[in-house]
Amino acid sequence: MFVFFFDRTVYYTGYTHKLEPRYHTVHRCCTGCFPIDDEGCIHTECGDSPESHQTCEAEFPGRFAHCSCDAKWREPHHCRKVKNPCEDNNGGCQHYCTFQDGVRHCACGSGFTLQADGTSCKEVNPCLENNGGCSQYCHFDGGGTVNCTCALGFELLHDGRTCKEKNPCLEDNGSCEHYCRYEGKRKECRCAAGFELGDDGTSCKELDPCRVANGGCDHHCTHSGGGRISCSCNQGWELRSDGKTCTEVDPCRVANGGCDHHCAHDGGGRISCSCNQGWELRTDGKTCTEVDPCRVANGGCDHHCTHSGGGRVSCSCNQEWELQSDGKTCTEVDPCRVANGGCDHHCAHSGGGRFSCSCNQGWELQSDGRTCTEVDPCRVANGGCDHHCTHSGGGRINCSCTQGWELWTDGKTCTEVDPCRVANGGCDHHCTHSGGGRISCSCTQGWELQTDGKTCKASKTSPRFHPNPALRLVAFYLPRHRKTETFPLQAA
Repeated sequence: MFVFFFDRTVYYTGYTHKLEPRYHTVHRCCTGCFPIDDEGCIHTECGDSPESHQTCEAEFPGRFAHCSCDAKWREPHHCRKVKNPCEDNNGGCQHYCTFQDGVRHCACGSGFTLQADGTSCKEVNPCLENNGGCSQYCHFDGGGTVNCTCALGFELLHDGRTCKEKNPCLEDNGSCEHYCRYEGKRKECRCAAGFELGDDGTSCKELDPCRVANGGCDHHCTHSGGGRISCSCNQGWELRSDGKTCTEVDPCRVANGGCDHHCAHDGGGRISCSCNQGWELRTDGKTCTEVDPCRVANGGCDHHCTHSGGGRVSCSCNQEWELQSDGKTCTEVDPCRVANGGCDHHCAHSGGGRFSCSCNQGWELQSDGRTCTEVDPCRVANGGCDHHCTHSGGGRINCSCTQGWELWTDGKTCTEVDPCRVANGGCDHHCTHSGGGRISCSCTQGWELQTDGKTCKASKTSPRFHPNPALRLVAFYLPRHRKTETFPLQAA
């Protein structure tokens, strides 16, 4: 099998257009004359029209003549010079500016085209013309630079444009491990004698002698490199002294063939195991286990029989049963004998492992069937309390009243507290309890209740008040609140 590869080497060479302005001075000449240099204008013949305002000076009659303007132009004998617009900001041209026959002309450098405005230039992709000079691939990224590249299997020459087919074997042996051959534009890797080409088409691997007649081995052949092999045999076979032939081994000679007790070789690698008396062969055909006495009449046990080896058994009972002194019989255990059966108060065994719990008088059994909790007296007629009942345990209760009420001496009845008994209900003079915790304030005659509903202030219409400052003042004391008020008295 031959595998061929083509490498691709890419070279890049750039070319840049450099633009610079060029100026050309052209003189303005009289009508009918043509410019030649700074010395003046020439023409084959001059016209005699009076509108030309010029005269001809024939130096070579019939050939050339100098033209000069007449006095009306106030010019020297040679033609008048006109200012070249190209000398000012390049005449507005982006690249080149020329001035001829009194007209400015813009032109562009190589690789550019003049735009419609007659002054600006736009770069042309050089790859569009003659492939940019590249023999194969042309790349143009702007800026006047052209990059030439070559196809796979070609290389770019030093001129940066020409591609030449290259020999891949000259570079790193063409990636071939042994030999590389390049012919007819195709690369081929080959291997030395005793080796063959790998699947990747480049590497070489040694030929395996085991692939020919199994290397002479009866069973297994392993190539260890360098043309060397080693033979091995299947399990149950052994290698003879010639290093190639295999003969069957008696399995019973090795670890008794895996048998617990007796091993018999039947030939063909097959064996059969057997057990001593009182033992039986397991399903694996090799392991021997002692015959279990529990398999016969449960070993005489009421409930559970366990074979402890050597023909010995031990009996055990189900949970909540106990083994009797004969070591085989089981009798039921009273669950109430252990932690009272989990009951808080009373436990009664009803047989079959079943029991029931009950509680003392004044207590009740909870939903778990074991826990007892004291009955709450407050749950019956609120414990006799008018308002609130609290069970404090031991059958005792405490009654309490809602805010604004007080408990009577019987410890159960609640009566409403008179707000007027506390700080006169906040009233200045008189407080009246109208029930439901509501009060109303009023004032002594000659006083009037203020907007807060509690404060009393002397009325200005009262005979006790007089605006005359000459009247003397007398203080009165209200004994209930020991509040002092001052009143004016009429002079005698």
